[in-house]
Amino acid sequence: MRFGTFHLAEAPEDLSPGEALAAELRQVALAEQLGFDSVWLAEHHFTSYCVVNDALSFASHVAAVTSTVRIGTAVSVLPLHHPVEVAERATLADVLSSGRLLLGVGRGYSATEFGAFGLDLAGRRERFEEALDIVLKAWTHERFDHEGKFWTLKDVALTPRPFQTPHPQVLVASSGSPETLARVAARGLPLLFGDDFLTPQDVEHRIEAYRAGACEAGLSSEAAGVLVGDSWVMLKIHMAESQKEARKMAGPYALWRHRKVRELQPAGLAPTLASRVTDRLPAARALISDPARKHWSDVTEDDLTSFGLFGTPDDVAKRIDEFEAAGVRNIILSFGFGGMPEMMVRRSMKLFATEVAPAFTGATPITRAGSRS
Repeated sequence: MRFGTFHLAEAPEDLSPGEALAAELRQVALAEQLGFDSVWLAEHHFTSYCVVNDALSFASHVAAVTSTVRIGTAVSVLPLHHPVEVAERATLADVLSSGRLLLGVGRGYSATEFGAFGLDLAGRRERFEEALDIVLKAWTHERFDHEGKFWTLKDVALTPRPFQTPHPQVLVASSGSPETLARVAARGLPLLFGDDFLTPQDVEHRIEAYRAGACEAGLSSEAAGVLVGDSWVMLKIHMAESQKEARKMAGPYALWRHRKVRELQPAGLAPTLASRVTDRLPAARALISDPARKHWSDVTEDDLTSFGLFGTPDDVAKRIDEFEAAGVRNIILSFGFGGMPEMMVRRSMKLFATEVAPAFTGATPITRAGSRS
């Protein structure tokens, strides 16, 4: 099993954007020092929810201050950029990192972001698919033309070429809809996914749907298995001396992130039937106990820390066992969120690296109650 770390660079009111970025870079350095497989960088625009507005530019900087850890984007929002420019920036990051880049891409979900760029959110799927086609053409053809709905290109020849052969691995973010899973599987690309209320059962269903889509697209079961093995799931984590303490410490920061994302007007988080009802009948809100079905403003700290990985090393290891049994092979761990003090983040990262990870990665064995043999 492989573990990466997620770096969103959130900047609450008491933290400047510069301070948030500096803290993330210190945590990136710590992740490499502790032996994590990869670091994953986000992209958002016009919000303190994430002050990185270009994941690939940030990746090039991370390449300069690290030497071994792989560098992923989670994600580069393709519809907001010219695809040839994405291919160029990704290639440069790959060359500067000596082949450590993983290009995670997604459609995006923010009405606020798309509107500011003068783009129609409703057309993001078509725009994404064409943009991804162009990025892959740029990497697999010495020269190419393209005639599409959104872009017309003539005699494009990328220089330099990617360091990796034939190009960096491309992963596609998915909210889990069957249609998206089928599209990604048909392309033969691995997945990136995760949400606040993800369970091992959810993951198992998504992987099954993804495998089915891959087989329907003509891939062998072995090839589908390779794609699953290259996919990544993202989970929030905080570790402490007890599960109660971990949840209590992390709760306020998890809630800040949950509420802050609403400012982006996330179309990808469409209201559930239950939340639409409670918008009209507020009294009905008290009857809904499932956090995933609640109105967003009713979600509590306790709801958020009931999912993910919160607790002692044994608690976290047991939960990872459940995700592994569901088919997960790689986990991106979000240690710092909501402006959590850096001391708390670093302590949790070190605890995980020394007390949990070795039991799953085949590193130096550790002895602890309930550990895997």
